[in-house]
Amino acid sequence: LSRLTGQKEMRYMHLLCGEPSPELMTVVSPAEQARLQVQTENERIATLEQRVQVLQSQVSELQAQFAEFKKQFD
Repeated sequence: LSRLTGQKEMRYMHLLCGEPSPELMTVVSPAEQARLQVQTENERIATLEQRVQVLQSQVSELQAQFAEFKKQFD
């Protein structure tokens, strides 16, 4: 089997049951799993930051509209 990222040892598998499945040949290393987890978390944070920015602009717009509405009664 091919080497894993960050490892120098060769990997072997018996062929008594036929060829190994493609999933076994492309095992995701723990370092890769950690990187994917951090990447997913960063994407989630970026999405949340974008939503907060949109909500802040909507609140600012509503405050301006309310101030205009309030001026009608002063």
